[in-house]
Amino acid sequence: QEGIGLDAVNDAFLLESSVYRLLKKYCGERPYYLHLLELFLQTAYQTELGQMLDLITAPVSQVDLNRFSEQRYKAIVKYKTAYYSFYLPVAAAMYMTGIDSKEEHDSAKAILLEMGEFFQIQVGGGSPSLSACKTLVVALSVSIFTQDDYLDCFGDPELMGKVGTDIQDNKCSWLVVECLRRVTPDQRQILE
Repeated sequence: QEGIGLDAVNDAFLLESSVYRLLKKYCGERPYYLHLLELFLQTAYQTELGQMLDLITAPVSQVDLNRFSEQRYKAIVKYKTAYYSFYLPVAAAMYMTGIDSKEEHDSAKAILLEMGEFFQIQVGGGSPSLSACKTLVVALSVSIFTQDDYLDCFGDPELMGKVGTDIQDNKCSWLVVECLRRVTPDQRQILE
């Protein structure tokens, strides 16, 4: 936006550093403080990797559909969205309630990151109970993540509160990845 420029970068740094100041202020004396601090640092790093992957996959000035794949799309979703939207809040709650074993966090992370991936498609291992839970979570979240990408393209802007521009913005979205699986060479030319 005109008049903002690099000030926005500094604002982002201030916002992120405020998170760590708030964690210290409200949780600094708690036994789980170090776990929370490491969790927030790792999640910020994962999110920044996802944002970078998104930016280098689809530069605004250059359309290269050869960069788009299901694997790339899933990586963008995992790192850009799933860590902070799904894993971070649950992992933080687990640490704050005394659940701090690596095994329990790894199990939760596996399920929650998969939920995040399927959420993005819909919205725009272990014991049998864990397996059953994971299957249920996947089934429920598959319809949420694709919906986000679908609504970005086909949703009513008045209901959505925004005009979707993922395809025009050259985003590696679920719709484009699925389209690339099915298009003829002539249709691909039009998309490019």
